[in-house]
Amino acid sequence: VPINPLLTSSALLSTSFNIAIQFTGYQDKLPLFTHFSDLSAGQIFRPTGAASNPNDYAYISIAGLAFAMAWWFSAKRSSTLPRLLCITAIVAALYGIITSGSRSAVAGLLCGAIYYMMKRRISIATKVVLIGGLMAVIIAGWQLSEVFRERMDAVITQGSHEMNVISRLEAQSIALKTWIVWPLGVGFSNMPEATTPYSGGAQWVTAVQGSDNIYVDVLLGSGI
Repeated sequence: VPINPLLTSSALLSTSFNIAIQFTGYQDKLPLFTHFSDLSAGQIFRPTGAASNPNDYAYISIAGLAFAMAWWFSAKRSSTLPRLLCITAIVAALYGIITSGSRSAVAGLLCGAIYYMMKRRISIATKVVLIGGLMAVIIAGWQLSEVFRERMDAVITQGSHEMNVISRLEAQSIALKTWIVWPLGVGFSNMPEATTPYSGGAQWVTAVQGSDNIYVDVLLGSGI
């Protein structure tokens, strides 16, 4: 599939902006940050870039990484500017994934790499380089980012019993139960009130504002 240079350049510049904004001092002036006053305080622990959620920040980074890798492998070797833009976006995207501490983004990164190696006819040497690069990124994250290390360690040691995992599964289960009763949707602003009656027996969740699953949230909010 041909790569559209203009579209790809825009995506890579957006990714780089999303990562770089936190270093400029202008992040607190963004509309999201003026609307949600608690966002600035959370940046010390898990950055969100220009988004309002560290997971969204990581997903944007993943998307930018995919664009950058696709353009890198399709660009001509003599194309200096596109390759420079790709390298910048790749470094920025990997930085965003690591500093966000998003475990779902790391899982997506690994799954994407596996899919790419299975679908593309590439040499063993290239596969070894890709695997080595992934391992280097994970090791760097473990060594350099306390947030990354803590969150990955929680998954390794606690598995499915980790509080964050349990609470997300509970929220998604409650949201689906509510949707079964209200298949045409309840409206996003009504989600907490609508889900409260179906949260009985849940350990961590009494009402669902968001389940950290865009598909479940859209299904409940908008309906079929």
